[in-house]
Formats: sequence, C-alpha cells, structure tokens
Amino acid sequence: MKKLLREIIGFSLVKWFFLSRKKLHPVLSVTCHYPSVDMLRNIINQLQKHGYRICSLDTVADLLQRASDREKVAVITLDDAWNSNLDLLPLLEERKVPLAIFVPTEPVEAGNFWWEYARKAVEENGSELPDVKAFKNLPDNDRRSMVDMLKNRYSLDRSCVTRQQLQQLSSSPWITLGSHTVNHPILHRCSKEQQERELIDSKAILQEWTNSPVRYFAYPNGDYDQETVALVQKAGYRLAFTDRHGDICLPWNKPLEIPRNSLNEHGGYYENYAKLIGIWQKVLGEN
Repeated sequence: MKKLLREIIGFSLVKWFFLSRKKLHPVLSVTCHYPSVDMLRNIINQLQKHGYRICSLDTVADLLQRASDREKVAVITLDDAWNSNLDLLPLLEERKVPLAIFVPTEPVEAGNFWWEYARKAVEENGSELPDVKAFKNLPDNDRRSMVDMLKNRYSLDRSCVTRQQLQQLSSSPWITLGSHTVNHPILHRCSKEQQERELIDSKAILQEWTNSPVRYFAYPNGDYDQETVALVQKAGYRLAFTDRHGDICLPWNKPLEIPRNSLNEHGGYYENYAKLIGIWQKVLGEN
C-alpha cells in the first residue's frame, strides 16, 4: 500500500512538472546503489527521452568548468560496489552508456558492509543493540569496535564484489571506478588523521588493484563538513559527489560538492521518475 501511494504521488508530481512547462537543468546527476537491470534501463530511457547524453565522469569534469552549454548531459553513479552491479554490464555495453561506481575497499576484501552486521544484530536482538542510524551517530572508533564484535558473531553471505569482479568492472570501457573510502565511515565523525588515511589509502589501493588512476570520490552516507572537503582536495580528487539533491548550474564552482538525485531501488517507476528529475525532493523534502 505504501509503495502504491508513493507511485501515485510520483505520477502526480511528474505530470504537474511537465504540464507546468518547467525546464530540466542542463546537467543531471543521479545515483543509487544496487539497481536491477530493468531499473537501470528505465533510468537510461528517461534520461534519453528528455534529450540527455549520458556521460563519463571525465566528460562531466570538463563540462563543469564551462560557462554554459547547450547540450543536456547526465551522469549515473552507484555507491558501494554491490555484487549485483555486475549484472548491469551487458546493458551498458548494449546501450553504450557510461556509469561510475564508488568503491569502499575494506568490504571488497571482507565481503560485506558494516551496516549489514548492524542490521543482522537488530533483527536477532531487537532493541538490545542500536539500529543502523544510531551506529552512524557514534564516534568512528566506537562504531568500528562494535562492528568488529558483530563480525565475530555473525557470518553473512557476500554482498560486495570481489577483487576479481572489481577488475572485471574496471576493464569495461563503460565503467569508471571511484573511491568511497576504505571502511565507509561517517567522515565528519573521524579525526582529521583518520579522514586523511581513508581518503589517501582507498585511492592508492584501488589504483593498485586496477592499474588505473582514481580521480573521483563520493562521501559515504553523503556526510561531510568543510574540513572533509579540504582533505578531499588535498588528496587530489578531481570531483566529489554528495547525496544532497540540487540543481547543477553552469559554471559549477564546487567540484568537490556535486549534488545527486538519489533513487530508490525499492520504489516504483513514477517515484523514481520524479526523483530523477528532482521534483520529488523539492516538493517533499526527501533526499
């Protein structure tokens, strides 16, 4: 019932947006985590229907420096490198569409993301342990200590790509890999030294694994402060992506704070259509 209601809201917002002749911005940045092949196909179709050329991060980095551009361009990014991302490769090759994936390196080696252990603990223990949101609010050292305890307690099926699969993704001409730190911490809850290590080490590890330069970054959970931005710049990243929605107007003078319209893998067609064009976020305030 909740999904149906969100679909009705999404349909209404999309119809209102286009009936009121509102204009789409020349640059669209959209993101999700583990879309199905059908969901990604819908994203591509919707963007191309409205005249967007879907571009690589290299192209977008060059475009953002221009004063204006008549061509409409879009970039699609995925966070975390879930193993289901591999299923998208045939569609990308068929449609000749580039896509970027931001990778935290520790889960590639360990097999799972830290919040999966937190959710597993909550499922089995109810209110005896904090939920995922509460974990995110902990100082990073406390969060890591609790997660290490849970890792010793639970065995989970792998959900992140392996190093071999990551190399397979990297070898595709349609995939750009970027950094998402080592441990996927909430960066502003880390010390300055911890943040620097997360930013520098993840970049070095990915470059070693893929034998390719890593120029792009996405903030884990979308959380950062201005100290983090300065450290991202110091680490040598060309662009950095947030999870905050917003319009990208050219020229864009914040290359390390690029907004993204977040989509919902569990949502329906019209909910995600409204989120893709940004009207859902503007009207309802959801990120």
